[in-house]
Amino acid sequence: MKASIFSCSGLGDGLVFLTLLNNLKINGYDTFFYHKNLSEMNNWFENIKIKTYPDISKIDEILNKNDLIFLSFDKSNPFIKELIKRGKQNFSNNVYKLNPSPTKNIKKLIFYEDFKFDRNLCMVENLKNFSKNILKLKKTTISNSIKPINNLIFKKNLNTIAIHPSSGNINKNWDTNSFLKLAKDLKKINFNPIFIVSPKEKKDFLWIEENGFEIKTFITLSDLASFVYEVGYVIGNDSGIGHLASNLQIPTISIFRNLKTAKLWRPGWKNNEIVYPNNLIPNFSIFRLRDKYWKKFISIQKIIKKIK
Repeated sequence: MKASIFSCSGLGDGLVFLTLLNNLKINGYDTFFYHKNLSEMNNWFENIKIKTYPDISKIDEILNKNDLIFLSFDKSNPFIKELIKRGKQNFSNNVYKLNPSPTKNIKKLIFYEDFKFDRNLCMVENLKNFSKNILKLKKTTISNSIKPINNLIFKKNLNTIAIHPSSGNINKNWDTNSFLKLAKDLKKINFNPIFIVSPKEKKDFLWIEENGFEIKTFITLSDLASFVYEVGYVIGNDSGIGHLASNLQIPTISIFRNLKTAKLWRPGWKNNEIVYPNNLIPNFSIFRLRDKYWKKFISIQKIIKKIK
């Protein structure tokens, strides 16, 4: 039987949904995985071929040749939107639209009934449960079959802490000045903080270099993964790099706006810690103090204490 997964474009989304692909594969499915740029890491996965999205003209062919199709919703992607539309119209029993959200009001989500994600479990555990309870697969795992490429040394640079001060959503980002203060405090206790950003973002962080800290950018995701695999720690916002670090067994500390988001979207493989504003801080619907000022409720010392 053939199964295809079409992931939305985030790095974390891709790594997480590769878990579902691996569950299908170990149960005998002939699998295909599509993602915007994760094909740059094809050499990191055993017996899995990652492809970029096909042309929208291929949708009917895709629907006809697959026994199962899984999509993580991406409203900005016209291909995925059209595939969902045609798939649900003509192949509703074979097309699963997966829309994870920490909200209690899941009935407001489109096709929420395809799978009701448990808000108290991380994504990879949810997809393992989906594989077992909905797809009735006999073998299930949280592994996505990632394997480090040759010649890399695990945690070679043990005292290096990679700091990722950005994400795909500016509203999820802790204050950049706070990251700088964190780096200064880490340096005082003999760590080597290095900031990592995308090439497009570097111009926005040049002032970090002016404060004496190194900034690294990477041409491909494989280059990024190679760097992450050899550091001692990763600290950053709720973003794909935290998932990548956890996936590679590198300890990671992820900063979240709130606990409910952290429970679902925390990295789910290994050695992950989360930091979020204390739930005792008032968050009444009229004022939403915790939501509005969450960045101020994340302390540097709280993050440093998470380093083991």
